[in-house]
Amino acid sequence: DSHKWAIFIAAANFPEDNNTKLGNGGLYLAEGIAAYLIGHNQYPTANIMILFDDGWIRSENGYGTKQKTLQERTHDYDITYGSAIKTNVLSSLEYLIAESNKYPDSEVFVWVFGHGVGDQNQSLVGGKIFQSSEIFLWDDTITDTELGDILAPLESTKTTILIDACYAGGFADRTILNF
Repeated sequence: DSHKWAIFIAAANFPEDNNTKLGNGGLYLAEGIAAYLIGHNQYPTANIMILFDDGWIRSENGYGTKQKTLQERTHDYDITYGSAIKTNVLSSLEYLIAESNKYPDSEVFVWVFGHGVGDQNQSLVGGKIFQSSEIFLWDDTITDTELGDILAPLESTKTTILIDACYAGGFADRTILNF
């Protein structure tokens, strides 16, 4: 058995304003990376979770109406899907940590995709000098310190954490320092 886990967290279409929506691309990118990890790195499908928006796929690349839940879609692999609401994100990360900590050779991949919290009028740093970085989830946010605290019990020495969001530079130091 391969002791590898991956979680993809993407909240892209929560804003009311279509100009700031990121579409369904985050979901498709997560599925593409998951397929690569399964096919080339022997990640078991049972150990992969994709949390996207509120758990629904929408028409017009995320700009339209709800079409079906993530689980109702046709999938190439039997992986776990859910919504990127804070309770799901926290419980999924806690599960991943508890399971991966059972094995000294565990490998963990974490990818967070979405909008970072910042001031668009301050294009250089987003108004985030000496402040915590935050990323929007579907129903809340998660800060760099909070993610670091959540990941602190993770024992895997083979861990990749990717934060793919604007104004998220604080995750580089605060999450790693706590980890």
